[in-house]
Amino acid sequence: MVTTILGTQVARYTLLIVVLEGFRMGRFGAVGMLFVVTALFVGCTSQRRHRSKPPASLRIATAALPAGEVGVAYSATQLTATGGTPPYTWADVNSTLNSYGLTLDQSTGEITGTPTKATPASGDTVTIQVTDANNKTAQKDFTLVIYDRLQITTTALPAGYEGQTGYSATLAATGGTGSYTWSILSGSLPPFLNFDSSGLISGDLASNASTNSPYSLTIQVTDGQQTAQAALSITIYEKLQITTAALPDAYDGQTGYSATLAATGGTGSCTWSVVSGSLPPNLALDSSTGLISGDITSSASSNSPYNFTVEVTDGQQTAQAALSISVYAQLQITTTSLPEGEVGVAYSATQLAAAGGRTPCTWADVNNTLQNYGLTLDPGTGEITGTPTQATASGGATVTIEVTDANSKTAQKDFTLVIYPELQITTTSLDDATEGVAYSYTVTASGGNPANYTWSVSGQPSWLAIDAATGELNGRPPSSSARKYTFTVSVTDGIGAVQTDFTLTVNSSSFQITTSSLPDGVEGASYSATLTATGGTTPYTWSCVGGDLGAIGLSLDSSTGEITGTLSAGTAGKTHAFTFEVEDNKGASVTKDLEIAVYAPLEIVTSSLQDGVVNKAYSATLQATGGKMPYSWSEVTNDPDGDGCDLVDFNLTLNADGTITGTPSKAGQVTFRAKVVDSANPQQSATRDLTIKIRAWTIEMIDSNGNVGRYCCAVIDSDDHIHVAYQDVDKLALKYAYYDGANWRTETVYPTGDTGYYPRIAVDSNNTPHIVWYDKSNENVMYAFWNAATARWEDKGFLPAGCTDNANLAIVLDSHDNPHLFYVSSGNNRDLVHAYYDGTNWQSEIVYTAPQGKNGGPGGWFKWTVTATIDSNDTAWVAGTYFWKSTALSPPKEGLRFKIWKADLSSSWTWTEEATLETYGGGYDTRIGSRYFGKFAKFAFRGGSSSPFVIAWYRDTSSNDEIKIYGDSGGGYSSLYTVQSNVGETSFGRLVFDSSGAMHTAWFNGNDRKVQYATKQGISWSYDEIVDSLDVDGVDMVTDGSDRLYVIFYDATNGCLKIATKQ
Repeated sequence: MVTTILGTQVARYTLLIVVLEGFRMGRFGAVGMLFVVTALFVGCTSQRRHRSKPPASLRIATAALPAGEVGVAYSATQLTATGGTPPYTWADVNSTLNSYGLTLDQSTGEITGTPTKATPASGDTVTIQVTDANNKTAQKDFTLVIYDRLQITTTALPAGYEGQTGYSATLAATGGTGSYTWSILSGSLPPFLNFDSSGLISGDLASNASTNSPYSLTIQVTDGQQTAQAALSITIYEKLQITTAALPDAYDGQTGYSATLAATGGTGSCTWSVVSGSLPPNLALDSSTGLISGDITSSASSNSPYNFTVEVTDGQQTAQAALSISVYAQLQITTTSLPEGEVGVAYSATQLAAAGGRTPCTWADVNNTLQNYGLTLDPGTGEITGTPTQATASGGATVTIEVTDANSKTAQKDFTLVIYPELQITTTSLDDATEGVAYSYTVTASGGNPANYTWSVSGQPSWLAIDAATGELNGRPPSSSARKYTFTVSVTDGIGAVQTDFTLTVNSSSFQITTSSLPDGVEGASYSATLTATGGTTPYTWSCVGGDLGAIGLSLDSSTGEITGTLSAGTAGKTHAFTFEVEDNKGASVTKDLEIAVYAPLEIVTSSLQDGVVNKAYSATLQATGGKMPYSWSEVTNDPDGDGCDLVDFNLTLNADGTITGTPSKAGQVTFRAKVVDSANPQQSATRDLTIKIRAWTIEMIDSNGNVGRYCCAVIDSDDHIHVAYQDVDKLALKYAYYDGANWRTETVYPTGDTGYYPRIAVDSNNTPHIVWYDKSNENVMYAFWNAATARWEDKGFLPAGCTDNANLAIVLDSHDNPHLFYVSSGNNRDLVHAYYDGTNWQSEIVYTAPQGKNGGPGGWFKWTVTATIDSNDTAWVAGTYFWKSTALSPPKEGLRFKIWKADLSSSWTWTEEATLETYGGGYDTRIGSRYFGKFAKFAFRGGSSSPFVIAWYRDTSSNDEIKIYGDSGGGYSSLYTVQSNVGETSFGRLVFDSSGAMHTAWFNGNDRKVQYATKQGISWSYDEIVDSLDVDGVDMVTDGSDRLYVIFYDATNGCLKIATKQ
């Protein structure tokens, strides 16, 4: 619809504006508007004169010239112009179009013609000018492109071969626009090849494509304006392959070797080469003919076979084949000779041998000579076998042998064959022999090879022999050898062997050696024996014809028959065999085989015997060397050693078999003289003094689980069961051992942690153990008892208290089974503390405060000096040693005191000083030095006494170490006995009384490394050794209700806890 929206008359021109609306557009149907405004001049009513408007500027409107091709009519092109005043006139300013065979029409502006040549690739510039009617001009430069004539430049396509993969050929053309499209107008490609419009021919050729070769076809190319054609073809050849599968063998030194390689397929023009490996030396391959030829070197076989790969190419295909040439050494027979044979004896199977050539080989007897003598040659193996039927003439017969290899090469060799007549023994009987008279007889033979005769005899008497070279039988029949002997004589010549049985008669003689045996000897000792004979005619002459007397240090007197000398070293333990001969005055002789047995000197090698124990079965075995077994043992009685007793005095016996048995009846020591006699002829004997200690103590193990037992302390309960407290040295823990009447049981009371030092143990009326000890990790005194109700160790609420690390600990139990502990406080006051359980709580009090040193001088309690006991009335006794030193004076003043305190724990609880057992120093210029006393103090009550005895270690001013016992004999405490002196510093002296009041002590003597025992018998002491040769760090002693004594000790040498029981 057209709508007039505005009409206005301006200067007699009417302007009409219209709007075209309602044009719908858009992808989704949205309504839009397209406004087209057109100004129309509708009439002119102006009354004024109007000057006309000048024309627009002249210009060429054509934008570009089309491309052309040489020889192809140029696409008619009309140039156009605008502006100016027509008509127009056109001109090619530089006549460029004309140079390319084109013409520009001046009036119409049309370019026509057929291009005669091509422009440069980038084109040529054409300047066009247009002139209008007013002679106005305009110019414009155009680029003219003229292409060459289109033509196919491919003249031939590459040949292919059957089964070829990846065949490819690209067609080529020149000229035209350069944008080509290719096609096949006629003919066909080989099977499986593809043609691409880009000019590419490609694909994999069929395996039978050569059947229809060549393949002719017409190819066309176009660039959209021109076309070009070409007739081409593709030739397909058969696949190239080498048909030679093997090459002939060669031989060292062979001249004129020749072999030609062959191939099929391909173009037929082949070139040959060796691409890997190598030909035998001096051979060469002709590359054009495939001929391998040349002269083989003399040593070529050393590297045979020669493996190599040959390749053939026809310029298009290649083929390879792995081939080999074997070069053999020249064929030759290597067997040097034939073995000799003998009529009637199977011929030694002979394998002829050859070298060189190619196996297998065949053999031949050229003149059939072997067959004439009963022999056969196996042609396949070369083995000669058979049994000769006749002998050859002297010098043998000639045999010509030929060998042929697998390549028909031959070699010959002449051999000499020797066959001997049959071998036989010609002797039929032997002469008789006589006892004592030398015998000789030679056996003879014929046939065979006499130069190789070897004689032997079997089954003959020992005195008869045969000469292997001559066949002579010889020997001297000994006395008592008269009788007939049948034996076999054999002879062999290395080929055959024969034998004959003979009988030899030996006649009797009265001449004989009467010695039946020789005495035994002893190495290193003198020897003497005399040989005897009867019969014959004296004087006799003796000799040793078998064995070497001198080799064992003996000699034989030829006139007397006496054997003497000293048996040399190395002869013992052997029986030496000899053959002795005696010859009478008339030359008759007899022999006899005798032996001398030599033994080492008899010696008792047992040097010490194990200890015995009273009332315990004893057994020991003595040992001896040398002499001849069996031995017989005995005791030399009546005290030859001078100790006043024999084995019988201790109820012991030395038996004939060397065992000592019996049950010792008493303790002590017995030295006796043992004697041993051997079985030699004559006999040897030896003696030795030996000692047996009979101890009164048996030693048993309590605990060996690690290094255990240090500081052991023991107590025995009302059931006679022993309880022991001790330290585990490895783990630094407190351990407890208990004997239940059958076995020892052990356990750890307080675990690992630098504890378990100096334990003391007591048992209450219920046989419950109570233990006090020092815990070094916390520097405290500790306490524990076994609570049977809870089955564990408990402490009744005892709070660990500070304590000095000096073993000053003790424990007693009162009549109410309450524990009382004694220890030295670690405080500055150095108090001797009594801590006790009153049934409800723990209480403590000071028994005594040791004097402190003055002016910085030390004071305190000696180690191992505090001990305690309690009687049936609950009176407690405590003993200890303290010291002090003052530095206020110069020289200083020092002092030592060993005291006893007691208190009635049932009533007064007042501690009073009972006695001063030892005192030293305290005055001006007194020095303690190394002297002190009271160490290892231990109380012991004797039945019926009101005050306890004390045993303690004592060192005097001369550093003499002693074990002393103190007691109150009615006038107060004093030193009563010195049990032992020179005991060393770590004695651990212990004292007990039996039910009769007898006093028993035990201690460790560190100087002698022995645990010792003593008992008071009247006014003297009786001593015994419990165990020796070890180190000890803890000893205690208890006695049971039967007065049996037990000593418990820590064997520090072996790291275990042991108990000794007195028998």
